[in-house]
Amino acid sequence: MTNLVCDFQFKRLKQYCKRLGWSVVCKHSVECSADFESRIIVINSQLKPEIRLYRLLHEIGHILISHRKNYKQKFGCYAASPKDLQKNINKLCVVEEEFVAWDRGLQLARKQNISINEARFNKDKTQCLMSWVKWAAGNKTK
Repeated sequence: MTNLVCDFQFKRLKQYCKRLGWSVVCKHSVECSADFESRIIVINSQLKPEIRLYRLLHEIGHILISHRKNYKQKFGCYAASPKDLQKNINKLCVVEEEFVAWDRGLQLARKQNISINEARFNKDKTQCLMSWVKWAAGNKTK
């Protein structure tokens, strides 16, 4: 997929976020994230355009699953204190939520006709999820 196509798809998703009441900003040397208080999604501008697109889909996935009726019940780990977040049950909850956000982002891409390369999407998804698995196993801090 060309950078031009990726940039176009990224802009479409930014508009989608705007309709949801969210802003998307690209910053240098940051972890991609969705801040639920400020309603801002931050994407690392150093990533390749295709990877930026996939990371934006993932962050939107977090937003979309947070609207589910059972979100707080299923993913209560996000209300855990920093000390409680170190418990294995809460670490696994975080990892599970990351998996679900990637899957919801992929569903969104299909629904919105966002062109992606599924093999490269899955490669990026795997790389990101493995970092969370390592964090949960105590091999690395996130």
